Amino acid sequence: MIKWSCLALFYSISRWYLFRLRPMREEMLKQIESAGIRSLGLVGVIGILSGAVIIDQSVGMVGAAGEIPVKLLSWTLFGEAGALAVGFLVAARVAPAMAADLALMRFRGELGHLAAIDISAADYLVVPRVIPLILVSALLAIYFMASALLGGMLVASFMRDFAFLPQLARFFEIMNPLSMLIAILKCSLFGGVVALVSCYHGLAIERDAKSLAQAGSEAFTGSLLALGLLDVGTVLLSALIE
Repeated sequence: MIKWSCLALFYSISRWYLFRLRPMREEMLKQIESAGIRSLGLVGVIGILSGAVIIDQSVGMVGAAGEIPVKLLSWTLFGEAGALAVGFLVAARVAPAMAADLALMRFRGELGHLAAIDISAADYLVVPRVIPLILVSALLAIYFMASALLGGMLVASFMRDFAFLPQLARFFEIMNPLSMLIAILKCSLFGGVVALVSCYHGLAIERDAKSLAQAGSEAFTGSLLALGLLDVGTVLLSALIE
């Protein structure tokens, strides 16, 4: 399964040039708006709350004078927790809607119409959903990190004896740019996997009302399972490399 998922992901990325075609470009922009722009509010709020809770709890345990609060925030944002948080948010926001949309197209027989005029369903339906979600997930990861950092520190400065500007400067001193880049790339990978799982569950349904109703929930649970397995795989791979 992992092998075919990787092949499907690489195939989708290799078809990026389809963006030049107007129908494909319009569909990709639609997916960017649906998955990215409409998710900014949710991701921002979750990021601020996450950052505030992390800093508040660490300051409550060890105080605000040392580097532990900002180190803990850095480890959380650029580690497994930050990437998984963004992946789960993307899955919750995108997977059910994407799978339901494709399932409805299959239920109506639109895939047969595409085949009749010799249009690849993978190119016309899957690629315009995978590539935008890869890009959107990277941008949402940056937005989530910025929200958790700035918003979390600002909220914590009102709740605790936490100096905002000095601690912010300390954060940038100890942060690892490579860890941040890896976290962003991992979020992009998670986004691509969520899109592939959602497309699979949307296009693989039987043409009946029961399967149509189940497509969204199966895509969500399948995405969560895939993200968990992929995260464990990346952790094991990094451990072997080190």
